[in-house]
Amino acid sequence: MIAEDIKDICQLSGFKTIQICYSGKQAISIITNNEFDLAIIDINLNTGYSGFDIADFINLQQKKLPYIFLTSYSDNKTLQRAKDYKPLAYITKPFRKEQLVSTLEIVFMNYHNSKLHQDDQSNRNSLLATLSPREFEIATLIFEGKSTTQIANKLCLSTNTIKFHLKKVYEKLEVQNRIQLIKILGN
Repeated sequence: MIAEDIKDICQLSGFKTIQICYSGKQAISIITNNEFDLAIIDINLNTGYSGFDIADFINLQQKKLPYIFLTSYSDNKTLQRAKDYKPLAYITKPFRKEQLVSTLEIVFMNYHNSKLHQDDQSNRNSLLATLSPREFEIATLIFEGKSTTQIANKLCLSTNTIKFHLKKVYEKLEVQNRIQLIKILGN
C-alpha cells in the first residue's frame, strides 16, 4: 500500500516511477536488468532480503544508482547501520507528501550536480591525457604564470618552439588563449 502511495506522490510531482518491487529478489533482478535514476528502498522488506542487502548489491555491483532509505525504524542502531551504506537520504515513516517530494528534489539536484562535476573532471582529465609530456610541461608553466620567454629560457628552447607547442596545447584542449587554458587547468 505504501509503495503505491509513493508511486502516486512521485507521479503527481512530475517524477517518473518505473517499477515497484515487492521483494528484495525482485528488486535485485530489476536493478540488474534496467537503468534507473533513483531507488527508494525500504529497509525492512520481510521477504528474505533486507533493504540493506539491496543497497549492498548496488554498492558491490558499482551501479551508478543513487538510493534513499525509507523505513519505519528511527532507532539509533538502524540509523548508524544505514550510514554505512551511504544512502543519499533517510526518511522515516510516517512521512508527509511534502517531505518526500522535497527530499527527492534535493537528492536529484545534489546527485546530478555532483555527477556533472565528475563528468567535467573526467572530460578534463581525458583532454589532458592527449598532451605530450612536453606540452603538459608547458601548460603547467603557463598555469604557474610564466611568460613564453620565461618558459623558453627555463626549458632551453626557442620562443618559436614554445609557441608551436602552445598552439598544439590550445588545439588539443579546445581553448583559444591562456586565460581559457588556465581555467581548464585550475578546475
